[in-house]
Amino acid sequence: MAPRPGTYSAAFTAGELDLRVHGRPDIKQYYQGAARMQRVVPVPQSGFTNDPVLGTEARGFIRHALRGLQLYPVHITGWAGVAPVSDLLDASTAESTIALGADAVVLTMDLGGPNDIVAFDLYQFSAQVASTNRPLVVQTSLDGVTYTDLGARFGIDTEARSRRFAVPPGQSRLMRFLRLMVTGASSAPGVITLQGIALYANGPASTYRVRPFTRSRAEAYDFVFTENNIDVWGQSGWLAAIYLPASSDQIATLDLVQQLDTMFVFHQDIAPQRIMRQGADDEWTCWPVEFKRIPRVDYGGVYNNGVAAGFSIQFVNLTLPATFALNVSGEETEAIDAQGSTAANEAVIKAAIEALPSVEPGITVAYNGARDLYEVSFTGADNDGDAWSMSGRMVTPATAAIVVSKRQRGQAGGEPVISAARGWPACGAIYQQRLVMGGFRSRPNGWLASVQGDYFDLNTEITANTGAYLAAIDTTGGETIRRIVFGTYLQFLTDEFEYYMTDAALQKNQPPNIRKASKNGIREGVQPVVTDTTTLFIHKNGCNVIEFEYSDAVQNYVGTNISVLSTSLLKDVDDLSFRGAASAGDASTIFVVNADGSMRLLVMLKSQDVVAAPGRFETDGLIRSCSVNGRDEVVLAVDRTVTTGVVQVLERISESVPLDCYVRRQFLVPETVIDGLGAYHEGRTVWAIADGNPFGPFVVAGGRIVLPEPAADVYVGRWLPPVMMTLPVPKDVGEKTVVDRPVRPHSVRAYVLGTSSIAIGTETDGPFDVPLLAFGDAPDRKLLLDPVSKAVAVEGLAGYSDEGKVIVTQLRPGRLSVRNITVEVER
Repeated sequence: MAPRPGTYSAAFTAGELDLRVHGRPDIKQYYQGAARMQRVVPVPQSGFTNDPVLGTEARGFIRHALRGLQLYPVHITGWAGVAPVSDLLDASTAESTIALGADAVVLTMDLGGPNDIVAFDLYQFSAQVASTNRPLVVQTSLDGVTYTDLGARFGIDTEARSRRFAVPPGQSRLMRFLRLMVTGASSAPGVITLQGIALYANGPASTYRVRPFTRSRAEAYDFVFTENNIDVWGQSGWLAAIYLPASSDQIATLDLVQQLDTMFVFHQDIAPQRIMRQGADDEWTCWPVEFKRIPRVDYGGVYNNGVAAGFSIQFVNLTLPATFALNVSGEETEAIDAQGSTAANEAVIKAAIEALPSVEPGITVAYNGARDLYEVSFTGADNDGDAWSMSGRMVTPATAAIVVSKRQRGQAGGEPVISAARGWPACGAIYQQRLVMGGFRSRPNGWLASVQGDYFDLNTEITANTGAYLAAIDTTGGETIRRIVFGTYLQFLTDEFEYYMTDAALQKNQPPNIRKASKNGIREGVQPVVTDTTTLFIHKNGCNVIEFEYSDAVQNYVGTNISVLSTSLLKDVDDLSFRGAASAGDASTIFVVNADGSMRLLVMLKSQDVVAAPGRFETDGLIRSCSVNGRDEVVLAVDRTVTTGVVQVLERISESVPLDCYVRRQFLVPETVIDGLGAYHEGRTVWAIADGNPFGPFVVAGGRIVLPEPAADVYVGRWLPPVMMTLPVPKDVGEKTVVDRPVRPHSVRAYVLGTSSIAIGTETDGPFDVPLLAFGDAPDRKLLLDPVSKAVAVEGLAGYSDEGKVIVTQLRPGRLSVRNITVEVER
């Protein structure tokens, strides 16, 4: 057939465009975008593909909220001299001397009847002698005779640590008896000490979030935060559980700061927590941060704990008549005539100092006869604190001298800036070897930097540049610092504005220069992400992605809405993650999770003018959280519906299997019956990839499906097809002149790369599966394992429509990658 003209499309780098843009063929993005991009992403070089979002692997379930079991009046033996405890925070001590290699029961519990439990907490456990061969074990039993380990075994250290013994998420343990044992220790532990225990059962479903913990690329973990718990997942699966004192409604608004083996957890209503990896993938502890020397502030209360600054004045070779002057914080008194009695000198010194503009009445001057000097104390209202300095000089006679020294450091009355009563920091960051915290509940625009080199020392009385200091952002009122970001400069993101510190270094003796940059406000509960040069965050309206980037042109940060052409895709955003380019020529991807359970993908490659090209990640379920770990793996937390209700599943995006929430079954002898599917898929429609060939659809009944032919290696999961829909056919016939009538796309030609199946249609016809095998190809070629690159075409498409949109999709699971398409239209 002779070549015919058509509309050629190879660039889709503008992504899915908002419906309002569908009538704007006058802008360049119109010819680089699509009407719908579902489960496909634009390729910067040319075309689109579903490879980066092919499918998801089911890793396991997400734990429900944990509910503490009342331990009283359970019977506890082996815990000498200690009454039964009710929860983790009951401070108690158990002591038992254990010899080398001995099996010793530290305590035994009898709950009085069977109970389903999921976790047991051991709080601040230590021994006289460390033992690293993991002799510490918790075991449960129904009959008191046969015991089974609960969770992993742990080592014993001389330093107190806490541990959670737990079953994997989605499981529980029916038990009546529980015992804590030390068995086969590599050294004699001696006296064992612990401070408390707690026992937990499953509660209702919890709010949950997935976050990365990256010690190195090889040691990258996924943390799943739920009420009172963190589950740790590694490359191989579930590793451990960690106690975290956070309720379900606090999970979404936690701020996390991680470095090496440590993660800090911040929330205005929770004392800052320190999570630590302690030598192994399954050894973790969580404990409130113990800050030293928290600065005091005046919150308007009546305080009696202030300390007046004190100075000593001593005269040498003083003979009358004599005149001297005092300098108080840069202000010099009028000349003071020395008097003939100590009482008179007290009076003239007091009067001269109180006459200075910066000194309020009420100071105290007293003569110390034992040391022959005068002691000045800056007592009185508004004289408190340590802002005072003092020196003196003799006017006459020349043979006399005056020596002034500081004898007491002053401290204003007040209360700790952070406490259980006044609340805690909302956020933090590690910057220049300091822990910087901000957004205090009782001082929301305040921030505090620790001593340099010591994250836990908040001593603001250190006068060196390395000292800690407390400051506040100048706000008009009501602003709360929600995130502190270590970017090109230190950034403070509030609920109304964005600020940054222009200083290259944090120095106590240099007032911080904080500049207001832009007015957007960050959405509460959605963490920002940092790219190479920018910070990305969600606008307080929940509908825009803001790129916060420093501009050399204006010498300031600029906040730009990079999702303006696709605002309809973002609605009440709940989570945000970022994955950098995985390979040369690849693009970065922003993952945006909406409150309605949908997820959007925004592709970025700014060097090629690809800025937040959006698409949809649709699945048979509701996505609640997304994270990118240190291995660049994208991890999702998804609500999946089955016959019995909704299950929460942890999943990992796969670039090799085109199924969602898939499970794998392997057999030595090929089978047709695939069992064990009910937990994830009961009552749902699924597909199977069996020995490299797609089969389906099936409906899971009784936890199984039956394949039409035996297979040895089978993946089973849900599937939604990838869809690319073109924008309306332009109807221009001249400048600002159109012929607005129905059109018929009758032929579509496409060039596919590495594709296993493709279907093409229009709004009114199809889609139709396009054969990829040519005459002479092996009929049993497994296209999923050996995909095709070639030109394909569909002709004779029927039906007129107002917009003439073309649909490229699939009718069965597989790979889809299109370099370009050409559409021929009858007008």
